[in-house]
Amino acid sequence: MNFFIVDIGGTNLRIAILNSKGEILKKERFNTPKDFIKISEVIEKNYKNFRKEYSLEEIIGISVAGAVFKDEVWLPNISKERFPLKSFLSKKMKIPISILDDRISGALGE
Repeated sequence: MNFFIVDIGGTNLRIAILNSKGEILKKERFNTPKDFIKISEVIEKNYKNFRKEYSLEEIIGISVAGAVFKDEVWLPNISKERFPLKSFLSKKMKIPISILDDRISGALGE
């Protein structure tokens, strides 16, 4: 079982595929789009490209450089407004999405 992990930062959007031991199998880096719809498109496209090759778990983990409010995220480098990223991606991709702010995900990663 492998996991598709996304880190949305102010400058870079990083995608990694990890195995159950936490080892990185694949990583990609993109400039972070300054639009939530375009961010969603990058995530969806890459998940679909790697899903079968890496036998990905049917869930996506996302870390954001901003604040998380249940369903919504506020990313100050992207927008002054909150965006319902979790439900938007879940409905579009039909899989569960888990989102944490980067402080919490960084602590868990350690």
